Amino acid sequence: DLAPAGNAVAVLRQRTDTNAKTGRHERFLDVEVWDFRSNQRLARHTLAHRLMLSPISADWGIVRYTGDGKTLLVYDGELLDVLRADTLEEITRIDLGLPPFPRVVEVVDVAAPPTSEGLAAVWVARGEGLGGTVRVFDLSTGALARSWSFDKGYPEFGGHLAWLADGKSLAVTLLPTRPGQRVPPDATTLEVLDAPSGNVLREINTGDLAGPVATVGNKQLLTATVEMAGAESAPLKLWDATTGR
Repeated sequence: DLAPAGNAVAVLRQRTDTNAKTGRHERFLDVEVWDFRSNQRLARHTLAHRLMLSPISADWGIVRYTGDGKTLLVYDGELLDVLRADTLEEITRIDLGLPPFPRVVEVVDVAAPPTSEGLAAVWVARGEGLGGTVRVFDLSTGALARSWSFDKGYPEFGGHLAWLADGKSLAVTLLPTRPGQRVPPDATTLEVLDAPSGNVLREINTGDLAGPVATVGNKQLLTATVEMAGAESAPLKLWDATTGR
């Protein structure tokens, strides 16, 4: 992820090494911050250390800065690591309540508000069309602050999250069908949720299988489709999050 100030980029990478004593191959997950203009590494921190034979989730590697640029959120395949963005010092580690391996459940997105609200939203897909859960965590304590459950849908094919500028409203794309299938005209593909109350503020049918979503200005959302490019046009769409237009 690019730092809000535009001066650094954070990345999670996997490296392997051989233990000199045991001769066994070991896997390390390192989060690094780089000044991409000078091509210099500013900080590195090892998050996890596992044997090569240990399973690692295929969805590991999501990295997000908080809106103020002071905190870094890193999903390492098991936990959500909350780190100081400058030194990568650990603040806390949040257990997302994922089932043990082997599992179909996967984390598809992590998002922090554009302001320093001290929250993070995590979109967890159950897989196989069973929808998933959007969970909001308090970064200072790691406590679950709010959750919404969706019983149907395929968010594993590209569901995403975006906080609005107020730091309280959260947009989520639901993917009611698989890519390549027709989206029913009455299906909700984009919802706007209120984190303090848990209420659904707006249900929108974008007319396509919206996946990527981003905040524009104070009350607008930009969506794009997850469908493959083909004969049918797939425009970017700008929405009023308040009215649903």
